[in-house]
Amino acid sequence: MKIENKIPYWIGLIASISWFAYIIFTPFYDYRKYSKEKTSVLSETPTFKTTRTAKTINYSVVLNFVGDNSIYEIVGPEYEYLKKEKFKSEILKGDTVTFIEYKNRLYSLSKNDENFMSYSDSERYKKNQVIFMSVIMFLLFVICLIPIVFENKVKESYLVNNISLKYNYIFYLLGVIVVIYVYFIRE
Repeated sequence: MKIENKIPYWIGLIASISWFAYIIFTPFYDYRKYSKEKTSVLSETPTFKTTRTAKTINYSVVLNFVGDNSIYEIVGPEYEYLKKEKFKSEILKGDTVTFIEYKNRLYSLSKNDENFMSYSDSERYKKNQVIFMSVIMFLLFVICLIPIVFENKVKESYLVNNISLKYNYIFYLLGVIVVIYVYFIRE
């Protein structure tokens, strides 16, 4: 393979190495360590909100508390693992609730020792997203490394069941999967 043909492989190699560097040097935040647990009284009944953007629909719950001008939200995976029906019927204006928040985002909410959000399920969901993306990036790393390391030994196409499969197509297919995943990744 010529050097000009290897540029996409070098780009893929750098992208996958960058992903692993990001994972290694960026700790996975356990919000229980950095957040504050508070007990407050709701100043109004929580509002379920839907926000539409060009590519997604985001759902959230907005909460306001007595004596606090901040607006708190339940969004992303925390919203997905919220016990919505029970929350709607049991969390009302004037209720005293205990919650864990970080930057006005709620990660846990309970009333009378009954938890309405599954913190462990939402954290497992986030970790699984990172693991899935790491597997994809590892495959990208291997696919990009082979033509760079084995310069003259890599054929540009392989015959599989009488179908000519170009090595570049494998690379591009994996790139498309990564782009699709990143495009649809949720907060």
